[in-house]
Amino acid sequence: DDGVFSIIAAEGDPAPGRAGDFVGFGLVNPNANGQVVFTAVESSDVTAKGYWLVDPTVPGSLELVAYEETPAPGLPLGTEFDTLNVPFHLGDSGLFAFNAIVSPGTGACFTKSAGSAVSVFLKEGDSVGGTPITPERIADPPTINDSDTVAIFTEYDGSDRRGLLLHGQVGSLSLLARENGSTPVAGTTYERVFNPSTITNAGVVTFVAELQGGGGFSDNDRVLVQGTPGSTSVVLREGDAAPGLAGVEIVDFRGTFRNDADQLAIHVVLRGAGVNASNDEAIYTGTPGDLELLVRTGDVLPDLTNGISSLFAEGISPNGRVLLRAGFGSTGGEGYWRSDNEGGFDLLLRDARVIDLDPDPVGEDLRTIRETFMRADSPGNDGAFDSISDDGRAVLRCKFNFPSSANGTSGIVVVETEREPVSLCAADFDGDGVVDLGDFGLFGASFGTSAGDPLYNPDVDLNQDGEVDLGDFGAFGAEFGRTDCFGQGL
Repeated sequence: DDGVFSIIAAEGDPAPGRAGDFVGFGLVNPNANGQVVFTAVESSDVTAKGYWLVDPTVPGSLELVAYEETPAPGLPLGTEFDTLNVPFHLGDSGLFAFNAIVSPGTGACFTKSAGSAVSVFLKEGDSVGGTPITPERIADPPTINDSDTVAIFTEYDGSDRRGLLLHGQVGSLSLLARENGSTPVAGTTYERVFNPSTITNAGVVTFVAELQGGGGFSDNDRVLVQGTPGSTSVVLREGDAAPGLAGVEIVDFRGTFRNDADQLAIHVVLRGAGVNASNDEAIYTGTPGDLELLVRTGDVLPDLTNGISSLFAEGISPNGRVLLRAGFGSTGGEGYWRSDNEGGFDLLLRDARVIDLDPDPVGEDLRTIRETFMRADSPGNDGAFDSISDDGRAVLRCKFNFPSSANGTSGIVVVETEREPVSLCAADFDGDGVVDLGDFGLFGASFGTSAGDPLYNPDVDLNQDGEVDLGDFGAFGAEFGRTDCFGQGL
């Protein structure tokens, strides 16, 4: 309930660089400097989609990056963007990296910074360390850190599941891991490697892999690996004991995020004593070798009465706060929470809640959330495809319960999760967002006093006449019971 909301684009707004208006939005991606990239469809060609880049603090900065069925720069004349892939990645330096399928059906990776042109930096036929790659098989874009070091998953030899991870600066990539290559576990090779989860500003990459060799594996072939080219180690391995859960083991890894303090948020699948379909997933946080259970399916989160049915780590901030997406209820509702570093969570927003999108503290533009979509693919300071930036911005695509004939039925919403909220209720004396008995106690302690008295409190002198009297009591009574003092309904 610490979120502060603003909207940066809405249905019906003109789509810069195109002939039409926005009619729908896809994934969104913030960075720590406030810039945002998002996908959208505009009315002049609803069969295609595009990327837009914006700095919400700079009026008029919204610009088109690329749109499907338009020329792809840096490639032979006549080559067009067939499919702009998602997710994509906006680094804190402002470098936006994405991959696309271009005509006639091959793949390439591109970069773009604000005010600069789009350029291609990796395409079919390129080689790394003498190994030809086939970028049409790139499933995800590069992860990027603050110095624009990237990690990329691709395939080689043109055959299925021949994966390798590349690492380095754009234009100077080297091999991090490859299938059938050496691993940090003696006597084994990689059977499969998967796209990198994170890259820190120190260049440390975290990724999931499967091992082979060493006498064969049955229940411990999946590993979570960290490192740089030539120096890798295992963080966790299938079959490891689940910290804090007696008789329970880790069986799989679903997603990992890492910040520059080497704090991790790891989504795992569990097996063992007492584990069933209602509690078999969990998120651990901490540093390698010192992990603690943060949340597990079945746990009850703030503003819910029953246990959550699903969970997903969406990122970890520089101070170690984890952004959590969780499912709840029989109708498939979802919500977003942020850990508080004390073992608990704060609600940001969830389906069926009301938020105020008016940037004016005394104005009001209330919307009821019908659906929320995150997966914002933000780098944070971990270089990962997460959804929260270094300074606490989370960016979501929301659908609202609003007349379908009106603009604003969906939009891109920025939640500033680290900013302290400001109460809009004069009688919310303790600033907790509600006017309740706690505020009444503060009012009663000063009732009957006037300016100059030791117990006089100017905050409860609501009409500012120098006396706390029945006039102030009437004003307090008019607000007593309000729960929307942060203007967000959370």
